Amino acid sequence: MLKRLSFAAVILLFVGVTDSFAHHAVQSEFDVTKFTVLRATLTKVEWLNPHSYMHFDVLGEDKSVQHWNIETGAPIALRRAGIASRDVFKIGETYVLQVHPARDGSFTGLMNEVTLPDGTKVQIGSQESISGGEQK
Repeated sequence: MLKRLSFAAVILLFVGVTDSFAHHAVQSEFDVTKFTVLRATLTKVEWLNPHSYMHFDVLGEDKSVQHWNIETGAPIALRRAGIASRDVFKIGETYVLQVHPARDGSFTGLMNEVTLPDGTKVQIGSQESISGGEQK
């Protein structure tokens, strides 16, 4: 019995350590002092913990399609912001996003605000972040 408890404790410790390594500080990946405005078509939703991800196609200035990966909070954080479920987001619909851009310049961002196709705005990040930005 003691062996089983010891083994279970080691497994739980390992799981806890790997989860803590997997999580990141948002400021290290995204520039939270800036934001980019995107008019984007939804292609995929990953409703996950500890972060959900939404994938969008954005028409670039050169008319090429950019595939953006947008990180959001966990489903519970989205519910608190007013997004009841993943069904609010419809594949193929167009959204206006305000995102904090990735520091590495990739087509990745952290969602701050989303305007749904019906015009409803949902604040997900901090209000202080919305004061201008680069539109794409």
